[in-house]
Amino acid sequence: MKSSEIWGELAKKKEVSSFNKAKAFESNISNGRKIFRLLLWLNEIEAVHGHIHNQKLAPKVKVLKVISAVCSFIYYFTDNIVWFSKIGFLSKHVPFTHRMLGYHVKWGKIKDQFSLIKTALELTIFIYIYNLRKKEDNHLWNQLNQMDE
Repeated sequence: MKSSEIWGELAKKKEVSSFNKAKAFESNISNGRKIFRLLLWLNEIEAVHGHIHNQKLAPKVKVLKVISAVCSFIYYFTDNIVWFSKIGFLSKHVPFTHRMLGYHVKWGKIKDQFSLIKTALELTIFIYIYNLRKKEDNHLWNQLNQMDE
């Protein structure tokens, strides 16, 4: 609506009550969802523990699953920091990064990076498990064919 030729200026000046109500509603829904996700990072600690002690997982899959859960932990934790920074409790920038790197690093960038890494790992895990199962299926299929002969 803000880019509309007819309503754009009025919306930017917050003079359209229906638009203002819709934006407030959107913000409240977003904050409500964030509250439900507030402590979700704690679940990932249990996931790391569960993957480490899972005897059924192949060692390579176990390592990938643990790394993926650690990425989820960092993602959810930094998601909380981003939310707290949006409501004014924390800075949007990671402390000391300007001194160390010469530029400010935003918490949102870290969150996004770990989300990307986790997604790539989960895709890698899926492909690896798929290939393992495909080899197992082929092996079983060959055994069945040999029994028929």
